[in-house]
Amino acid sequence: MRTAVIGVGRWGVNHVRVLTQLRDEGLTMGGETVDEVFVVDKDRGRAKEVAERFRADSYFYDLGDLKNVDAFVIAVPTAFHYEVAIKALEKGDVFVEKPLAASIEEGEEIVSLSKKLGRVLCVGHIERFNPVISALVKELGLKRDDIIYILGERVGPGPPSSPSNLGVAHDLLIHDVDICLFLLNEVPEAVKALAYRIETYPYEIDITAVYRFSRGITANLRASWRTNPKLKKRFLEVQTEDKIFTVDYISMVLQVEEGLREHKYCEHFLDTYAAYVSKKRTIHGVLSKYIEPLRLELIDFLESVCRRKKPLVSGEEGLLALKCVIKALESAEKEEAVRIS
Repeated sequence: MRTAVIGVGRWGVNHVRVLTQLRDEGLTMGGETVDEVFVVDKDRGRAKEVAERFRADSYFYDLGDLKNVDAFVIAVPTAFHYEVAIKALEKGDVFVEKPLAASIEEGEEIVSLSKKLGRVLCVGHIERFNPVISALVKELGLKRDDIIYILGERVGPGPPSSPSNLGVAHDLLIHDVDICLFLLNEVPEAVKALAYRIETYPYEIDITAVYRFSRGITANLRASWRTNPKLKKRFLEVQTEDKIFTVDYISMVLQVEEGLREHKYCEHFLDTYAAYVSKKRTIHGVLSKYIEPLRLELIDFLESVCRRKKPLVSGEEGLLALKCVIKALESAEKEEAVRIS
Protein backbone atom coordinates (compact mmCIF):
# COMPACT_ATOMS: atom_id res chain seq x y z
CA MET A 1 0.00 0.00 0.00
CA ARG A 2 1.38 3.39 -1.02
CA THR A 3 0.64 6.22 1.43
CA ALA A 4 1.28 9.97 1.49
CA VAL A 5 1.16 12.60 4.23
CA ILE A 6 0.17 16.06 2.97
CA GLY A 7 1.37 18.78 5.34
CA VAL A 8 4.21 17.95 7.72
CA GLY A 9 3.99 20.75 10.26
CA ARG A 10 3.67 20.33 14.02
CA TRP A 11 1.22 17.41 13.83
CA GLY A 12 1.71 16.06 10.31
CA VAL A 13 5.26 15.02 11.18
CA ASN A 14 3.81 12.52 13.67
CA HIS A 15 1.81 10.87 10.90
CA VAL A 16 5.04 10.41 8.93
CA ARG A 17 6.75 8.94 12.01
CA VAL A 18 3.98 6.40 12.66
CA LEU A 19 3.49 5.41 9.01
CA THR A 20 7.21 4.79 8.51
CA GLN A 21 7.19 2.70 11.70
CA LEU A 22 4.33 0.60 10.33
CA ARG A 23 6.23 0.25 7.04
CA ASP A 24 9.44 -0.84 8.75
CA GLU A 25 7.59 -3.30 11.01
CA GLY A 26 5.84 -4.87 8.02
CA LEU A 27 2.58 -4.88 9.99
CA THR A 28 -0.24 -6.53 8.06
CA MET A 29 -3.52 -4.60 7.98
CA GLY A 30 -6.43 -6.13 6.10
CA GLY A 31 -4.02 -8.42 4.32
CA GLU A 32 -1.71 -5.62 3.17
CA THR A 33 1.30 -3.71 4.48
CA VAL A 34 2.50 -0.13 4.16
CA ASP A 35 4.99 -0.41 1.31
CA GLU A 36 5.88 3.24 0.73
CA VAL A 37 5.46 6.54 2.58
CA PHE A 38 5.66 9.87 0.76
CA VAL A 39 5.91 13.36 2.22
CA VAL A 40 4.17 16.34 0.60
CA ASP A 41 4.66 19.94 1.74
CA LYS A 42 4.90 23.22 -0.13
CA ASP A 43 7.78 24.19 2.16
CA ARG A 44 10.57 22.47 0.23
CA GLY A 45 13.07 22.56 3.06
CA ARG A 46 10.56 21.12 5.52
CA ALA A 47 9.49 18.34 3.11
CA LYS A 48 13.10 17.28 2.56
CA GLU A 49 14.04 17.47 6.24
CA VAL A 50 11.08 15.40 7.47
CA ALA A 51 11.45 12.82 4.68
CA GLU A 52 15.12 12.33 5.49
CA ARG A 53 14.59 12.23 9.26
CA PHE A 54 12.07 9.37 9.04
CA ARG A 55 13.47 7.75 5.90
CA ALA A 56 10.33 8.32 3.85
CA ASP A 57 10.49 6.87 0.35
CA SER A 58 10.32 10.25 -1.37
CA TYR A 59 9.07 13.81 -0.96
CA PHE A 60 7.10 16.22 -3.13
CA TYR A 61 6.05 19.86 -3.07
CA ASP A 62 2.69 19.49 -4.80
CA LEU A 63 -0.12 16.95 -4.47
CA GLY A 64 -0.49 16.88 -8.25
CA ASP A 65 2.94 15.26 -8.59
CA LEU A 66 1.88 12.06 -6.80
CA LYS A 67 0.89 9.05 -8.89
CA ASN A 68 -0.70 5.75 -7.87
CA VAL A 69 -1.09 6.51 -4.16
CA ASP A 70 -3.66 4.43 -2.28
CA ALA A 71 -4.18 6.44 0.90
CA PHE A 72 -3.66 10.10 1.77
CA VAL A 73 -3.33 11.66 5.22
CA ILE A 74 -4.18 15.38 5.22
CA ALA A 75 -2.58 17.39 8.03
CA VAL A 76 -2.55 20.88 6.53
CA PRO A 77 -4.09 23.82 8.46
CA THR A 78 -7.88 23.71 8.77
CA ALA A 79 -8.46 26.55 6.31
CA PHE A 80 -7.01 24.35 3.54
CA HIS A 81 -8.72 21.03 4.40
CA TYR A 82 -11.43 21.46 1.78
CA GLU A 83 -9.11 22.37 -1.09
CA VAL A 84 -6.67 19.54 -0.39
CA ALA A 85 -9.30 16.89 0.47
CA ILE A 86 -11.19 17.45 -2.79
CA LYS A 87 -7.97 16.95 -4.80
CA ALA A 88 -6.88 13.93 -2.76
CA LEU A 89 -10.25 12.18 -3.08
CA GLU A 90 -9.85 12.24 -6.85
CA LYS A 91 -6.71 10.14 -6.37
CA GLY A 92 -7.49 7.77 -3.47
CA ASP A 93 -8.88 7.20 0.02
CA VAL A 94 -8.47 10.01 2.51
CA PHE A 95 -7.82 10.61 6.19
CA VAL A 96 -8.44 14.27 7.18
CA GLU A 97 -7.21 15.60 10.48
CA LYS A 98 -9.93 17.13 12.63
CA PRO A 99 -11.93 19.19 11.98
CA LEU A 100 -13.19 17.84 8.68
CA ALA A 101 -13.36 21.36 7.22
CA ALA A 102 -13.73 25.01 8.14
CA SER A 103 -17.47 25.21 7.36
CA ILE A 104 -20.51 22.94 7.17
CA GLU A 105 -20.82 23.55 3.43
CA GLU A 106 -17.22 22.51 2.80
CA GLY A 107 -17.66 19.43 4.98
CA GLU A 108 -20.82 18.42 3.12
CA GLU A 109 -19.04 18.67 -0.24
CA ILE A 110 -16.13 16.52 0.98
CA VAL A 111 -18.49 13.82 2.28
CA SER A 112 -20.61 13.97 -0.88
CA LEU A 113 -17.58 13.54 -3.16
CA SER A 114 -16.25 10.64 -1.11
CA LYS A 115 -19.58 8.82 -1.53
CA LYS A 116 -19.76 9.62 -5.22
CA LEU A 117 -16.27 8.22 -5.84
CA GLY A 118 -16.65 5.30 -3.42
CA ARG A 119 -13.72 6.47 -1.29
CA VAL A 120 -13.02 5.69 2.35
CA LEU A 121 -13.13 8.99 4.26
CA CYS A 122 -11.86 9.11 7.83
CA VAL A 123 -11.65 12.10 10.19
CA GLY A 124 -8.88 12.36 12.80
CA HIS A 125 -10.77 12.57 16.07
CA ILE A 126 -7.92 10.98 17.99
CA GLU A 127 -9.55 10.93 21.44
CA ARG A 128 -11.76 8.07 20.23
CA PHE A 129 -8.54 6.01 20.32
CA ASN A 130 -7.35 7.24 23.71
CA PRO A 131 -7.15 4.18 26.02
CA VAL A 132 -8.90 6.08 28.80
CA ILE A 133 -11.98 6.55 26.59
CA SER A 134 -11.94 2.82 25.86
CA ALA A 135 -11.82 2.25 29.63
CA LEU A 136 -14.75 4.66 30.11
CA VAL A 137 -16.86 2.87 27.50
CA LYS A 138 -16.06 -0.47 29.13
CA GLU A 139 -17.02 0.79 32.59
CA LEU A 140 -20.23 2.36 31.30
CA GLY A 141 -21.19 -0.83 29.50
CA LEU A 142 -24.92 -0.93 28.93
CA LYS A 143 -25.27 2.15 31.18
CA ARG A 144 -24.50 4.52 28.29
CA ASP A 145 -28.26 4.99 27.94
CA ASP A 146 -28.35 6.18 31.58
CA ILE A 147 -26.07 9.20 31.02
CA ILE A 148 -27.77 12.39 32.21
CA TYR A 149 -24.95 14.96 32.22
CA ILE A 150 -21.51 15.52 30.70
CA LEU A 151 -19.00 18.16 31.76
CA GLY A 152 -15.82 18.78 29.79
CA GLU A 153 -12.92 21.21 29.88
CA ARG A 154 -10.02 21.39 27.44
CA VAL A 155 -7.52 24.10 28.27
CA GLY A 156 -4.11 24.74 26.75
CA PRO A 157 -1.76 27.46 25.51
CA GLY A 158 -2.61 29.41 22.37
CA PRO A 159 -3.66 30.82 20.06
CA PRO A 160 -1.39 29.44 17.32
CA SER A 161 0.90 31.79 15.45
CA SER A 162 -1.13 31.35 12.26
CA PRO A 163 -4.92 31.86 12.11
CA SER A 164 -5.19 29.17 9.40
CA ASN A 165 -6.34 26.68 12.04
CA LEU A 166 -9.20 29.05 12.98
CA GLY A 167 -10.36 29.40 16.59
CA VAL A 168 -10.34 27.30 19.73
CA ALA A 169 -13.76 25.81 18.88
CA HIS A 170 -12.43 24.16 15.70
CA ASP A 171 -9.17 23.23 17.40
CA LEU A 172 -10.13 22.01 20.88
CA LEU A 173 -13.90 22.07 21.52
CA ILE A 174 -14.53 19.67 18.67
CA HIS A 175 -12.70 16.86 20.51
CA ASP A 176 -15.17 16.76 23.38
CA VAL A 177 -18.13 17.38 21.07
CA ASP A 178 -17.16 14.25 19.13
CA ILE A 179 -16.83 12.19 22.33
CA CYS A 180 -20.29 13.33 23.44
CA LEU A 181 -21.81 12.33 20.09
CA PHE A 182 -19.99 8.99 20.36
CA LEU A 183 -21.15 8.26 23.92
CA LEU A 184 -24.76 9.40 23.44
CA ASN A 185 -25.12 8.22 19.84
CA GLU A 186 -27.27 11.21 18.94
CA VAL A 187 -27.02 14.81 17.77
CA PRO A 188 -27.98 17.56 20.26
CA GLU A 189 -31.20 19.47 19.74
CA ALA A 190 -29.76 22.91 20.51
CA VAL A 191 -26.76 24.82 21.85
CA LYS A 192 -26.20 28.01 23.84
CA ALA A 193 -22.66 29.36 23.82
CA LEU A 194 -20.47 32.23 25.00
CA ALA A 195 -17.17 33.10 23.34
CA TYR A 196 -14.27 35.40 24.17
CA ARG A 197 -12.08 37.20 21.61
CA ILE A 198 -9.02 39.44 21.66
CA GLU A 199 -8.04 42.20 19.26
CA THR A 200 -4.83 40.50 18.13
CA TYR A 201 -6.47 37.28 16.85
CA PRO A 202 -9.35 37.03 14.34
CA TYR A 203 -11.15 34.10 15.99
CA GLU A 204 -12.41 33.14 19.43
CA ILE A 205 -9.83 31.99 21.99
CA ASP A 206 -12.28 30.80 24.67
CA ILE A 207 -15.71 29.23 24.31
CA THR A 208 -18.24 27.59 26.61
CA ALA A 209 -21.04 25.67 24.90
CA VAL A 210 -24.02 24.03 26.58
CA TYR A 211 -25.62 21.38 24.36
CA ARG A 212 -29.12 20.07 25.00
CA PHE A 213 -29.86 16.50 23.95
CA SER A 214 -33.10 14.55 24.13
CA ARG A 215 -34.26 12.93 27.38
CA GLY A 216 -33.07 15.95 29.37
CA ILE A 217 -29.36 15.28 28.81
CA THR A 218 -26.99 18.27 28.95
CA ALA A 219 -23.34 18.55 27.91
CA ASN A 220 -21.46 21.58 29.24
CA LEU A 221 -18.18 21.93 27.34
CA ARG A 222 -15.44 24.56 27.57
CA ALA A 223 -12.33 25.04 25.44
CA SER A 224 -9.78 27.76 26.07
CA TRP A 225 -6.39 29.04 24.96
CA ARG A 226 -6.29 31.56 27.84
CA THR A 227 -3.39 29.94 29.73
CA ASN A 228 0.35 30.28 30.03
CA PRO A 229 2.53 27.72 28.18
CA LYS A 230 2.82 25.49 31.26
CA LEU A 231 -0.90 25.10 32.02
CA LYS A 232 -2.76 22.34 30.23
CA LYS A 233 -5.87 20.42 31.24
CA ARG A 234 -8.03 17.85 29.51
CA PHE A 235 -10.87 16.25 31.49
CA LEU A 236 -14.35 14.86 30.95
CA GLU A 237 -16.96 14.01 33.58
CA VAL A 238 -19.90 11.74 32.80
CA GLN A 239 -22.79 11.34 35.25
CA THR A 240 -25.43 8.66 35.50
CA GLU A 241 -27.93 8.51 38.38
CA ASP A 242 -25.69 6.27 40.48
CA LYS A 243 -22.13 7.02 39.30
CA ILE A 244 -19.80 9.77 38.17
CA PHE A 245 -17.02 8.86 35.74
CA THR A 246 -14.11 11.30 35.52
CA VAL A 247 -11.60 11.05 32.68
CA ASP A 248 -8.18 12.68 32.72
CA TYR A 249 -7.06 12.50 29.09
CA ILE A 250 -3.45 13.50 29.81
CA SER A 251 -2.62 11.20 32.72
CA MET A 252 -4.93 8.51 31.27
CA VAL A 253 -6.73 7.93 34.55
CA LEU A 254 -10.41 7.06 34.94
CA GLN A 255 -12.09 7.59 38.32
CA VAL A 256 -15.45 6.00 39.09
CA GLU A 257 -17.32 7.48 42.06
CA GLU A 258 -20.33 5.68 43.53
CA GLY A 259 -21.28 7.95 46.42
CA LEU A 260 -21.00 7.38 50.16
CA ARG A 261 -20.26 3.89 51.44
CA GLU A 262 -22.91 4.52 54.10
CA HIS A 263 -25.51 7.28 53.88
CA LYS A 264 -26.78 8.41 57.26
CA TYR A 265 -27.38 11.59 59.26
CA CYS A 266 -24.49 12.58 61.54
CA GLU A 267 -24.92 15.05 64.39
CA HIS A 268 -21.28 16.05 64.60
CA PHE A 269 -19.44 17.82 61.78
CA LEU A 270 -16.41 15.52 62.03
CA ASP A 271 -18.61 12.44 61.66
CA THR A 272 -20.25 13.97 58.60
CA TYR A 273 -16.86 14.79 57.13
CA ALA A 274 -15.56 11.28 57.83
CA ALA A 275 -18.56 9.80 56.04
CA TYR A 276 -18.01 12.10 53.08
CA VAL A 277 -14.33 11.28 52.59
CA SER A 278 -15.10 7.56 52.82
CA LYS A 279 -17.14 7.67 49.63
CA LYS A 280 -16.41 4.82 47.28
CA ARG A 281 -13.98 5.63 44.49
CA THR A 282 -12.31 3.29 42.01
CA ILE A 283 -9.24 4.49 40.12
CA HIS A 284 -8.30 2.94 36.78
CA GLY A 285 -4.89 3.81 35.35
CA VAL A 286 -4.47 2.73 31.74
CA LEU A 287 -0.98 4.11 31.06
CA SER A 288 0.58 0.67 31.69
CA LYS A 289 -1.41 -0.64 28.69
CA TYR A 290 -0.61 2.41 26.61
CA ILE A 291 -0.46 2.19 22.83
CA GLU A 292 -0.08 5.49 21.01
CA PRO A 293 -3.58 6.64 19.97
CA LEU A 294 -2.25 7.93 16.62
CA ARG A 295 -0.95 4.47 15.80
CA LEU A 296 -4.36 2.91 16.56
CA GLU A 297 -6.07 5.62 14.53
CA LEU A 298 -3.91 5.12 11.43
CA ILE A 299 -4.20 1.34 11.64
CA ASP A 300 -8.00 1.70 11.74
CA PHE A 301 -7.88 3.95 8.66
CA LEU A 302 -5.57 1.67 6.68
CA GLU A 303 -7.57 -1.44 7.59
CA SER A 304 -10.71 0.37 6.42
CA VAL A 305 -8.97 1.14 3.12
CA CYS A 306 -7.90 -2.48 2.64
CA ARG A 307 -11.19 -4.05 3.71
CA ARG A 308 -13.38 -1.31 2.17
CA LYS A 309 -15.21 -0.81 5.44
CA LYS A 310 -16.41 2.15 7.49
CA PRO A 311 -13.68 3.58 9.77
CA LEU A 312 -14.32 4.23 13.46
CA VAL A 313 -14.72 7.95 12.71
CA SER A 314 -16.32 8.34 9.30
CA GLY A 315 -16.74 11.46 7.21
CA GLU A 316 -20.38 11.67 8.28
CA GLU A 317 -19.43 11.60 11.96
CA GLY A 318 -16.76 14.23 11.41
CA LEU A 319 -19.36 16.38 9.67
CA LEU A 320 -21.79 16.09 12.60
CA ALA A 321 -19.11 17.18 15.07
CA LEU A 322 -18.20 20.10 12.80
CA LYS A 323 -21.84 21.13 12.55
CA CYS A 324 -22.20 21.18 16.34
CA VAL A 325 -19.12 23.42 16.64
CA ILE A 326 -20.31 25.81 13.92
CA LYS A 327 -23.71 26.08 15.62
CA ALA A 328 -22.01 26.91 18.92
CA LEU A 329 -20.12 29.73 17.21
CA GLU A 330 -23.38 30.92 15.65
CA SER A 331 -25.01 30.92 19.09
CA ALA A 332 -22.16 32.95 20.58
CA GLU A 333 -22.42 35.47 17.74
CA LYS A 334 -26.21 35.83 18.06
CA GLU A 335 -26.14 35.69 21.86
CA GLU A 336 -29.00 33.22 21.88
CA ALA A 337 -29.68 29.50 21.73
CA VAL A 338 -29.48 27.93 18.28
CA ARG A 339 -31.24 24.77 17.17
CA ILE A 340 -29.25 21.95 15.59
CA SER A 341 -31.34 20.12 13.01
